Parts: sequence; structure tokens; C-alpha cells
Amino acid sequence: MKYLIILIGAVMASAILLLVRLVPDTLSLAILCAMSAVLALGFVLGIIPVIRFSAGFRRALKTIGDAAGVKTADASLLIMREKEPFRQKELDRTFQAYKEVIQRQSSAGEVLRDISEFFSEDYLSVRSWQGLMVQIPGILTGLGILGTFIGLLTGIGTLAFSSVEAAIDSIAVLITGIQTAFYTSISGVILSILFNILYRILWNNLMRLHGMFIDSYHKQIIAPTDVQMRHELRGGFREVVRRLDRLPQNLGYSPVRGSRGSYFSEGNEKLLMPQIVQAMREEQFIIYLQPIVTLRTRRIVGAEALVRWRHDSLGVLTPGSFLPVLEKNAYITKLDRYIWELACKMLRDWIDHDIRPLPVTLNVSKADMLAMDLPAVFAGLIERYQLPPRILELDIGVNAYTEVSDVAAEVLAKLRGMGLKVTLDGFRGDFVAFRNVRRIEADCMKLDLRYLSGPGNESLLEECFAKAKMLGIEITVCGIESAAQLTTLETLGCSTGQGFYFHHPLPVEEYEELTGYRNRTGQ
Repeated sequence: MKYLIILIGAVMASAILLLVRLVPDTLSLAILCAMSAVLALGFVLGIIPVIRFSAGFRRALKTIGDAAGVKTADASLLIMREKEPFRQKELDRTFQAYKEVIQRQSSAGEVLRDISEFFSEDYLSVRSWQGLMVQIPGILTGLGILGTFIGLLTGIGTLAFSSVEAAIDSIAVLITGIQTAFYTSISGVILSILFNILYRILWNNLMRLHGMFIDSYHKQIIAPTDVQMRHELRGGFREVVRRLDRLPQNLGYSPVRGSRGSYFSEGNEKLLMPQIVQAMREEQFIIYLQPIVTLRTRRIVGAEALVRWRHDSLGVLTPGSFLPVLEKNAYITKLDRYIWELACKMLRDWIDHDIRPLPVTLNVSKADMLAMDLPAVFAGLIERYQLPPRILELDIGVNAYTEVSDVAAEVLAKLRGMGLKVTLDGFRGDFVAFRNVRRIEADCMKLDLRYLSGPGNESLLEECFAKAKMLGIEITVCGIESAAQLTTLETLGCSTGQGFYFHHPLPVEEYEELTGYRNRTGQ
């Protein structure tokens, strides 16, 4: 690293010394000194940090490789014990902060934060002054142009033809001014190109090492957030069944043991369904709220109501533990109506405490649309709890719209006519799915970023937003998990979204604390 810094410093110094030897006059020397100061600033604030960060990622890659090569220990434990895996002050300090966060999450049994949230391209850009560095070639060129104008104005301003001697002298000054103009402009261009080439090579190398580090960390140490969530959903049901199987069977039934190779075997369903029915009677299903925010200001503008099972023995269970059984047994509609009722009670309670609540989004499935008269159900809820329609928003599954579009279009039109905002949920950017739909009868489409967050998908996102704009459809985004995703979405004009990058789903009490409702309710 030191040798590379010295080498690049020597290259820049050599270029400046060469230009000093060719300097034609004092004015040119002054302009060159200004250029040298800008170049030195770029070297100290930009090039040196980029080289150090690159060396840090190179060392971290070696550390991960060494940990993965130890067959007798868990690679993640070895990495977490490392105090300085990067041996670079800034990167190691950030890694310590990351370790503290995931240790807390691990203790709480939560999905662990993705390391790319801490070591993002934005993070490196800020700490290497990239915003300033990309301006330096333009500043150098600008100084060269400034020298050109000064040289020409100096030469032209002294032109005088009152006598032969005066004319000769003024022409000499003019030629000197032209030399200054030519020298400073060429110097600016040379130094600008030199700095731009060196910085771009170093930055691209840093991005390559950064990508290799993130990829290696995901493969060898801790999987990315979306992969963890998929494993959690797949394993959640199996874990709940295993733990329920150990509980005393005091509900008046005897579970039939099914095949352990299938999550949804007959025995497992017979074990879990009575527990779910009992939980519904005892109001063990509760609401968690995941905030929806504006991307630029992070201001909370609403929340999505999500279901959780507060089991007496197993604690709070996520939907992956029980929804598959409910969907298979056509019980999902009962749970949905139960959650809608809870949400409306919650909104009414807030209003009774003189709170003007932000909108709460309720999820509606295809099964709900086919099994009940949704406009009548929501009209009844609004009337029963005396709610203004503006504070209720509905997320309706895209499959409900694409698979039963005729029914869905009529239902959505009635819901919107009642003043409810309707969003098509689970959109993956596939506008082809709507090719047979004459008009999308919704206010908004919710794009699930987890399906478009891989490398090379930036162009697909751009096409998605361009198509939506052409059709006059608003797009909000869920599944935002990194600063890089946030930057891309802001560039594309997305205004609202939700995801672990902002907030995890929260118990109602924590959401009230976050929004300030808690102070008003006095609870």
C-alpha cells in the first residue's frame, strides 16, 4: 500500500515538475501552483483513502479465506472474534459497529442485518470524498481556461499603435499572453486527464474488491437478509411443529404423527390447526406495524398491518410458521377479517385519544376477494368504527387481479369509490402479466424489490419505473434493505417505500412510541 501511494505521488509530482520546467512566465506559474494545490488535495483526500480502503478489503478477504479454511471451527465465530480484520481504522470501526448490531439481533432471534448496509458504495463514497474527487478534473480544466482568459486579456489589453516602438512592445506582450493562455489550458487538460485516469483505476479496483468482500462474506460467513428470510420461512413451520409436538396435549385431541419429510403432512396439519383455532378464540393473533416512509426525508407516512401469533409457550411467531396451513385449509379469510377488525379497533382508539392517525394498510388476498363481498365488509367496518376512509388503505395481491381480473376490476372500482386507496401488492415488475387487462383499477402498485435486487437488475428497475410513468401508475417499493438500493430508487423518482433498511415490523406499542402517539394515549 505504501509503495503504491509513493508511486502515484511520484507520478503526479513528476508531471508538475515537468510543467514547471516549461512555464513561460510568472502568471502561468501562479496558475500552475493553484492546479498543484488542487491536485494535492485530491491526492490526500481521495486517492490515499481509496488505496487504504482497497488494502483493507484485500486483508479482509484473506481473513475470511483463512477462517473458512479452518475446518474445526465456525468461520463466522472466527471472524466475529477478529478485532481488526481490515487493519484499517475506519473500516474496522464500522465492522465493530456491525458486530454489535448483529450480536443484539442474534440474541433477540431476529434476521441479521446485511453487511452491505454498513459497507455500501455510498459509505465508501462519503469517506473517500468521492463527490469532491469527481469535480477535481473539471476544476483543473477550469483553472486552465481561467489562465487562458487572463493571458489573452492581458495581451489584448496592452495593444497600442501610437508608434512603431509601442506596437512592437504590445505585440510582444500579446505573444506572451498567448503563450500563457496556451500553456495554462494544456496544463489543465494534462493534469485533469492524469488525475481522472489514476482515480478511476483506483476507484474501480476498490469497487471490485468491495464486491468480492461482500460476496465472500455472504457465502462464507452470514447470508444476505433475503436468503435468511427465506430460510426462516422454510424452517419456521418445521420448528413450530417440532416444539408443539413436545407440549402437553391438553386441548382434547391427539396429534397424528405424519411424515417428517413434509412440512404440510396430514399429521402436522392436525397438530397445528386446533392450536390455531384456539389461538383465534383466545385472541393470540396480534398486529405488528411496519412503517412506510418517504425515501428522501425518512418521514413516516403510514404503516402496513402484519399478523403475528403470540403463542403462550413459543413466544411471538412469524406468518411463515402458520399461514401455509391456514391457506391450505381455507381458513385464511377468517384470520384476515380478524386482523382487519383489530386494525379498525386500533384506529378508533387512536382517534378517541385525539390522534389524527396516519393511514394503515391492510392485506387482502385472492381468497378474500372470491369468498366475501369486500366492499360490504369494509363499508361495515368503516361504519361500525366511524373511520374516515382516508386512514384505511388496501394491499390486494397481484394474483387476484391477474387471475380473476373481471371480478377484481369491479371490486376495486367499488372500494376506490368508497374513498379507500387500493394498491396492487406483490408486483415484480412484470407488466406483461397485465397484457389482458384493459385498465389497472388501482391507485398504486407495490414493487417487491427482493425480486429485482440482484446484480444487473438496475436496468430492469429503470424500465419498470419508465413503464409505470408512461401508464400513469404510482409505484411504491417494499423490501428496501440497503443504502445502494435507496440511492437507485431515489434516482428513479420513487417517493415512498418500506423495508428493513428503515424499520422492521414493530409491536403496536413501539410504533406508537416512534410516531409520538404514545404520549397522547397516555398508556
